[in-house]
Amino acid sequence: MVKLLPARWETERCEVASFDADDAAARQALQALYEKSSYMAAWDGRVVEPDYIDRIAEGRGEVPPGGSQDRLLLQRIARKDDPERRPIGLLELYHGYPHERSLYIGFLFIDPVEQGNGCGREIASRCRELALGLGYEEARVAVALKNWPALRFWIRNGYRHATKTAGDRLFGEDAYAVLELSTSGVETADGTSSMEGESDV
Repeated sequence: MVKLLPARWETERCEVASFDADDAAARQALQALYEKSSYMAAWDGRVVEPDYIDRIAEGRGEVPPGGSQDRLLLQRIARKDDPERRPIGLLELYHGYPHERSLYIGFLFIDPVEQGNGCGREIASRCRELALGLGYEEARVAVALKNWPALRFWIRNGYRHATKTAGDRLFGEDAYAVLELSTSGVETADGTSSMEGESDV
């Protein structure tokens, strides 16, 4: 049976926890936070979903082909120094894709006003540690090729093995593609990683 990350865990500055799906105010706050990610549409072409949080809370989240809702986990990120634990970020995970020992980070978003303070880095690092502790062999994330800040972020945080590409074949203003990165690359002495892998394009 696949093991899920804990319902609540911490980093030095942040608390990451599942939210109460029956709490309408919490769902509304998380949806408003999610909608702050709309600026990324210029990089990945996705449309902000007006019911993203509701779908996940109601067991209708997007899962891989043949996937199961019980493997999908959405958690809110809050600063530990905030006694009200107002959400500053979202973390969506799928456990066991594309392999049983793979943890897939479907979405990590930190409120733009909180970006640059190290919370994202702490979340990425601690998430990877927890996954290894649960027996996962790798963590994966798909990053839009036009999203240079995210590419730099994930590569700096150990996601250096390119496993797959998908999307449009030619570059253009309305063309989009993603690069899937993994923590399972073979690192060399200088900290670089092999980039072998398969391509969808």
